[in-house]
Amino acid sequence: MAARQTEGRIPLSAISIQYLHTNSTSHTRPFSAIAELIVNGYDHHVNANQIWIDKTQIKDKECLTFMDNGNGFSPDLMQRKLSGSEMWQNRASLRDILDHSPFNTEEELLTELQAIEGPTGTKIIIWNLCRTSEGKMELDFTAENDIRIICNGSGTSVPEIHSSLRAYCSILYLRPSMQINIRGKKVEDRPIYESLDYIDRSYSYKPLTLERIPIIFGNNKSKEHYGLMMYHNNRLIKAYKRVTTQMTSIGVIGVIECNHLSPTPNKQDFDNDDAYKKTIKSMAEKLRNYSEKISKNVGDNNSNNNSDNNNVPIEEPNNERNDEHGESEESSGEGPSGKMRFVLSGW
Repeated sequence: MAARQTEGRIPLSAISIQYLHTNSTSHTRPFSAIAELIVNGYDHHVNANQIWIDKTQIKDKECLTFMDNGNGFSPDLMQRKLSGSEMWQNRASLRDILDHSPFNTEEELLTELQAIEGPTGTKIIIWNLCRTSEGKMELDFTAENDIRIICNGSGTSVPEIHSSLRAYCSILYLRPSMQINIRGKKVEDRPIYESLDYIDRSYSYKPLTLERIPIIFGNNKSKEHYGLMMYHNNRLIKAYKRVTTQMTSIGVIGVIECNHLSPTPNKQDFDNDDAYKKTIKSMAEKLRNYSEKISKNVGDNNSNNNSDNNNVPIEEPNNERNDEHGESEESSGEGPSGKMRFVLSGW
C-alpha cells in the first residue's frame, strides 16, 4: 500500500478495490467482528482491562458503541487535533469526519468524549448497522442486558454462543483476561469446561519439538451441541468443531489451546495445513478413547441426573498413558499511557 497526498488532507493509503472488498467481508458473523474489537482493546499497546458494549441512538440511527479504559490521546491533544488550531490538515480531517458520520458539528463530536470516564480510554461508534432482507435490525437489542442475533429456524437447535453476545463473551477467553460489560451488566466469565460433566484432564497433545498441550474432555449437558473448542493465545477461534469419531461421541466437548496453529486472518478458523490436520487426527483418536472410557466407567450419562457426580474426573491424570496414542506430531511455525483515543466507524 502506498500513501498519497490529497488536497492538503492527511496522507491516504492508495489500495485496490479488491483489497477493500476482501477486508470488509472477512468477518461473516457479527460476533466474530465484535470479538476483534474486544481483543484489540486487550492488546498490549492499549492495555484495557475493562470494556463496555452498548447501543445508543444518534439522530434516529441505531448505533453500537464500544468504550474501554485503555490508552489513547489525552483530552487536550484530542481537542486540539479536532479544532484545527495546529494544522490546516487537521481541520480538513475534521470536515471529513463530520461529512461522513452522524455528527454535524464539532461540538456534537466533542460531547461524545465526555462519556469516557477517567484519564484514558477509547470510544468506538458503529452506525449503518446491517438489516435483514425484511428491513429488521440484524442485531436484536430487545433482550435485557444482552445483544442477540435472531437465528431463523432451520429445524436444529443453535448453540447459545451463536445467538447471544453475552454467552459468546463468557467463553471468548480460555482464561479470563479483561472485564466485559454488555448493556450495563458485567459478563460472568465461565470457561466452557466448567459447565461440563465427567471432566477428564488426563489427556495432552505434543507437537514435534514443543511442550505438551493439555486437553480437557467432558460431557455437555446439551447433547445437541458438541465438538472441539479450539483456542489460540487464549482466544476462541473455532467452536464446536466436529471430527469423524463424533458420530459415536455425541455430547462430548474437547477444549484445547492451539498456539502451534496459524489462525486465518478473520480469526474464525485455522489454516488447513499439515499441522492442523495432524492435530485434528490426534484429537479424534483421543476423543474416541475418552468416549469409550465414559461408556465403560460411567455408563450412559443421559440416565444420570445426580448432580453429585458432575464435574468429577473419571481417572487421575497419567502422562505416561499419553505416549501410547502417538502424540509426537509435526508442528508448523508459529499508544502511550495517559492518552485517549476516539474512533468512529460505519458498519
